[in-house]
Amino acid sequence: MNNRKQIEDQAYSMLQKNDLEGMGSTINTNPWLLTSTFDFGGTLLHDACWNDQAQMAELLLSLGADVNSKGSFSRDEQYTPLSWGINKMGTDTLKVLVKYHADLNFGGPIYRAFVREDKGRTLAIALLKAGATNRANEVFTHAVMAGDEELVDLFLAHHFSPDIKDDDGKSLLTWAANNSSSGPHYRIAEKLLAQGAKLENRDKQGYTPLYWAVSSRFRSAPLINLAKLYLDHGAKIDSENYEGVTPLLYAAENGELTMLELLAARVSKVDMAQRDNHRNTILHFAALNFNNGVCQYFIDKGFDCNEVNSTGDSPLHFACDSHKYDNVAALLQAGAKVTIKNKKGKTPLDDLKKYPSIDDPNYEKCVKTLEQLEIIEKSREFKQIQKESELPAQSITLKSGNFIILADLADRKVLSAKSEYFKTLFNQYDLDKSNSKNIDLSEKFNEHIFRCMIIIFSGMKNVVKSLDTATALLMVG
Repeated sequence: MNNRKQIEDQAYSMLQKNDLEGMGSTINTNPWLLTSTFDFGGTLLHDACWNDQAQMAELLLSLGADVNSKGSFSRDEQYTPLSWGINKMGTDTLKVLVKYHADLNFGGPIYRAFVREDKGRTLAIALLKAGATNRANEVFTHAVMAGDEELVDLFLAHHFSPDIKDDDGKSLLTWAANNSSSGPHYRIAEKLLAQGAKLENRDKQGYTPLYWAVSSRFRSAPLINLAKLYLDHGAKIDSENYEGVTPLLYAAENGELTMLELLAARVSKVDMAQRDNHRNTILHFAALNFNNGVCQYFIDKGFDCNEVNSTGDSPLHFACDSHKYDNVAALLQAGAKVTIKNKKGKTPLDDLKKYPSIDDPNYEKCVKTLEQLEIIEKSREFKQIQKESELPAQSITLKSGNFIILADLADRKVLSAKSEYFKTLFNQYDLDKSNSKNIDLSEKFNEHIFRCMIIIFSGMKNVVKSLDTATALLMVG
């Protein structure tokens, strides 16, 4: 036994020194060495491949070594000389193994070669040309992701399907649209389409490639040309994922204005009015968009900013919940109601306060504005008060930049107002109800209640510049 161990150690030392002559002589005398396994679990051939010793591997194979030996590795983690050495070997050693008919698929060596930092791509191409298929689809997918046109061409030349999918169900056309706006991905998409790739292939969430093409999230520029390519080849704008979201709705949340204009030119107003399974309108999705102008774009197209979904949320709820301040301003300017409560009894202001951004000045300004507007909306009884007292609209005017309410309004209606809330509001500021002439409301009252009539978000776009005085005060809705 000791003699056998000494011979094994001697042979292993010869391998490390790449002593071809000594190894040949020793194995001729002790052929059992070809099947012996060492402490790491592999044979001499395994180690020769790991060391990238092409000549040594050729010698061992010529003397009868098993090119597909699995050594004494554990059952759960077995390796052939190829799958063991693929992380280290070069093309010469690989050629030797291919020459002796190594199993090119055991352990997925083509994928493990491809992800190597050095020589990986060259080895993967050599394995592909030699007929490797196991995990080759993963390499094909990575080639598309990386924009590797040469490798993509090679896979297509070897008749790999242009419709292969990864574990998440994403197709190659999806990955072409999910990485870059650069030329290679566009050209790869053209090649895949030319080979018959299907644009309605869905991933596990029901998304087709067009969804990813229309999104600009995490991109420096939108994929206008790629989206147009997909549309020109028949991609469906009204195709729904498993939540009922179409590419158009998805773009409303994640796309840029130029992309929305491209899509809108291809659909009718009826198609735009489509809702998802949760009754969200296109304006609900736009309220979540991080790109300036998208929300305003759909407001300008006439979509109702006070439509609610199945949970009772309006677009303003969505904009507030996601802290999209520009969208909040655009919706307010369009007449979004701040007092709408969803089925949980929450207003947009409640959703805004759910995740406080104390250090963000825009957050504080938005909170104050919504608080002030809530007070105004709750005071809509002004309209009924004016009607009952037959006060002319001229009774409500501006003086020195402050709002003035005539004393007869206070005298005749405030004290008898049906709304205890509004009555309390007036009493809180000690209005002089005995004076039947004009009363200049206190500065405090003006600032607390009516300042919100001119809403200014510093540094923000789409601000509410002004509201009609009478309309604001009467809140006709």
